[in-house]
Amino acid sequence: MWTTLMKTGICVLAIKQIADTVKDAQQQDQRARRRYRNRNLVLGTASGAAAGAAAGLLLAPRPGRESRKIWRSRVAASLSAAKQSVCKKEEDTAGA
Repeated sequence: MWTTLMKTGICVLAIKQIADTVKDAQQQDQRARRRYRNRNLVLGTASGAAAGAAAGLLLAPRPGRESRKIWRSRVAASLSAAKQSVCKKEEDTAGA
């Protein structure tokens, strides 16, 4: 009777170990799929942004010189607004 119980116990432990190994392999596979999916999302977003920028420049209704002048002024305004925001946050943080 004891030998049967011991054999059964050993079988149960072996099955549990196999199940744990399978579970670990599945978790590793899921992590790899997530990394691959995230990489594809980033690459797709970057590719789409680049294609959109290229199409915008090629199909712009204004000449290149005028478009560059407008973009420079927009970028300068955005940078100025960002600097003001950072300075205000620093002042708020220093005053607190």
